[in-house]
Amino acid sequence: MNDDFKSKKLVAALFILLATVYGTNAACVFSSPIQVKDLDIGNLITWNTSEEKDNELFIVQKSLDGLRFSAVGQVSGAGNSSKELSYRFLDPALGAPQAFYRLAQLDTKGGYSFTEAVTIRRKQNNNYVISVMSATSTERFFTATITSEVEAFLEYRLLNQNEEIVKSGATYLKTGENTFSLDLKRQLPAKYKLEFLMLKEKETIYLRKVASKTLEKLNLARKSQKD
Repeated sequence: MNDDFKSKKLVAALFILLATVYGTNAACVFSSPIQVKDLDIGNLITWNTSEEKDNELFIVQKSLDGLRFSAVGQVSGAGNSSKELSYRFLDPALGAPQAFYRLAQLDTKGGYSFTEAVTIRRKQNNNYVISVMSATSTERFFTATITSEVEAFLEYRLLNQNEEIVKSGATYLKTGENTFSLDLKRQLPAKYKLEFLMLKEKETIYLRKVASKTLEKLNLARKSQKD
């Protein structure tokens, strides 16, 4: 990694920190969600856009727990475009068996937004996996797409910082993609741990309930699919 890239990465990271306080929504339409592929040389992150307006930069962010994200690289945007464009970024870090990725998209006017986070596992031998999830900092709802290899009941429980269970339940997963939604309306603003258990397989995600004014801006713009 050369000094020029390190400098750009530091500037980008500082910009994200400032943008969480002063940012506004950026304009970028994704024609499909970001995807991550497990390769021998690293994790390949790809995404497509169908429209860009004053789009300066994509910053690829990575997390090992789904809550704390940090920049691992950046890709220049097209500026202004109304055609389909493809992007890719290779993360060569292979240490962790699971990682979460998302994009921070910055525009030339100082606006920003985040994509949904996607999960990658280097060993795909599990009965279920959390493949896509909404922002882990939320005012009320947390949603996730759970891909299951079997049909079974998935148990979940929400624990506070004292490891006390404040909410629990179960949902039936069918084979394929399933939508999971958790309502945090009755919970106080704080950090929580969400645990899933199915067929002796346990998954953990850390959530933070926050006030609406501190929420990260989530870019959910999607290109409509024609029949």
